Amino acid sequence: MELANNSPYGLGASVWTKDIERGVALAKQFRDGTGQVNCHNSTAYGLPYNGQGISGGPGGGTNCEETLLDYTQVKAVYVASYPG
Repeated sequence: MELANNSPYGLGASVWTKDIERGVALAKQFRDGTGQVNCHNSTAYGLPYNGQGISGGPGGGTNCEETLLDYTQVKAVYVASYPG
């Protein structure tokens, strides 16, 4: 865990174990964008997929609603009736 979390990279991490609860507990401790138990490189549409460290990027990741926020700039336009 210490070796993995000290890496400048952090795209994804996998834990392989028969003890699922322990695997989930370990996966939560990794400094990464996607933690997985007994699989690797598996993503589900709609869930964030992003890295940490130099593997990361701005925003919440790709493949999810947060992706739109990465490419969107919020702007308000106020409209009133033409005076006169």
